[in-house]
This record gives sequence, structure tokens and C-alpha cells, in this order.
Amino acid sequence: MPTLDGDLVNHFLFMFRRLGWERRYRVLMSDAGDDPLQRLRSHAKNLEEYCSRWQGFCRLEDVTRDSLIDSGLFVVLEAASRVANRDVATVADRSDQHLVETWKRYWNCLLTVRKCPADLKQRADELYKELLRFVEAVNR
Repeated sequence: MPTLDGDLVNHFLFMFRRLGWERRYRVLMSDAGDDPLQRLRSHAKNLEEYCSRWQGFCRLEDVTRDSLIDSGLFVVLEAASRVANRDVATVADRSDQHLVETWKRYWNCLLTVRKCPADLKQRADELYKELLRFVEAVNR
């Protein structure tokens, strides 16, 4: 009987965990209504909370890069960002392009962080700054 490589099993477990959080976050976002701008404002508020908590975790000295990426905080941040990314895509044609560009910079930074670079803690700070730019754009 074939066996699965440990890394492959861990990857599947991670994907299953992230999908579960995406479903939970979509339920949470159902309270935000159907207005696209209101939904983006709700995303901005939630993501700022999740990112600031994860950034605090990143500041701990004895935490490893792998544990930062595998942490529940990051999984929730990434799952919520994936849901928000879909909402940003739906308004991209009819929205303020500055708002869309600030989201793209945040999203690209998140994708870089996901790769667990050697300078992860510095990238975490950059991620938070990019998110704050999106929060400012969506709330003006």
C-alpha cells in the first residue's frame, strides 16, 4: 500500500485547516452585507486586527520562521485575505484604482511572506504597513 510523504501530509493538513478558516470567515463576512465598499471596509478592519496580532507574535525573539508561518494566526490572516482578495477582484473595474493598487501591494507582500523568507520578521513589518495603506484607502 502506498504511503504519503510527511511533507505532503502536512501540506494537505495545512490546506484543510486554511479552507476551514476561509469558510468561517465567509460566514463572518455575511454580516457585512452586499455593498462592495462596506464589505471592503469590514475586511480592512478584520485584517488589521489579525495582522497586528500576528505581527506581535513575530516580534518574539525565540520564535522560528516556520512556526510563524504555521501558526494559527497566520493561517487565519491568510484565509481572510484570500476571501478579501475575491471581493477586491469584484470591484476592481468600478473602484478607485488607488484602493485596488494598495490591495495588490498588500497581497503581493503576503505571497512573499508565505514563502517564509530569511528576513520574515522584516517582511512581516512590511506586510502590516501595506495593509495599513489599504485600510487608509478603503476608509477615505
